[in-house]
Amino acid sequence: MVRYRCKNCNYFFDSEKFQKKCPYCGKESVERELDAEGILKEISKT
Repeated sequence: MVRYRCKNCNYFFDSEKFQKKCPYCGKESVERELDAEGILKEISKT
């Protein structure tokens, strides 16, 4: 499962499928939350 975070209300949730709408506030401001490995990959790209 992947962890997601709503940029509007800062709600975290896990899901297998990407959702545009936050299940808590209903806004379309969801982004994927990177884990430690993902952050290191992101940094190494620059």
